[in-house]
Parts: sequence; C-alpha cells; structure tokens
Amino acid sequence: MTKPIIPVPADELMLTTHLLFCNCSLWPEFPECLSHRKVADMICVHCAQQCELNTNPKVCCKLEVDSFCGDRDKLGSLRGCQLCLTTFSAVSCCCCEESMVRSCGFPKTCCKCAAQQLCVDCRMALPPD
Repeated sequence: MTKPIIPVPADELMLTTHLLFCNCSLWPEFPECLSHRKVADMICVHCAQQCELNTNPKVCCKLEVDSFCGDRDKLGSLRGCQLCLTTFSAVSCCCCEESMVRSCGFPKTCCKCAAQQLCVDCRMALPPD
C-alpha cells in the first residue's frame, strides 16, 4: 500500500495570497519542494497523488497496483465509508517515487483541493474552510 499523501503543512507556507475561495503560497523547503502532490475531494470522489525526488534509490523501476470494490473487510478501516479504492505506487528512472490513491464513497464536502508543484502551493474549498 502507498504511504500517506498529505498536503504541505500550513505552518511551512509563506507569502499567502487570497482570492475568494482560493489561496496560493510559497513553500521554500529545499529539496522537499522538488516534488508534486495533490489531495482533492469532489463530492463523492477522493484523489491523492504525489511524485517526489528519491535521493536514496534502492531500485531502478518498480510498480505496485491494488484495486477493490465493495469488500467491507478491506474498506472498513479506511477513510470514511468507501465503496471503491485504487492504490498505485512506483519508482521510475531511479530517482522518482510516485504514489496515487483514488476512492469513491459518500461525500463529506462539495469540493476541496490542495495542490503543490515545486515551490507553489494552491488551495481551494467550496464551501470555504
């Protein structure tokens, strides 16, 4: 299973701008900022993905995928009440670690997203947080 994918901690962000229900910030942590991560909820779909620089590679290429639907034993301990779940993790080109989680279940919010690309972090929510 993939490692947890979480947004950049808010206390590490700086120079935040706000516009209606969106805000953008700078994340000056190096080399951690040499990455991409996104966590999003849209009504009944949850998606999280990330790609990070692996500075200590142990393998050149690797791929793991797991997917299941409706199995209460596997889904019961996971995030809320889910109907389907897909996980993906990979190592590519010796230096990139990628992971992704997608699930479908009962909605907890209308729309919420946090995305970080290199040193820019953008977040939005409807209704606003």
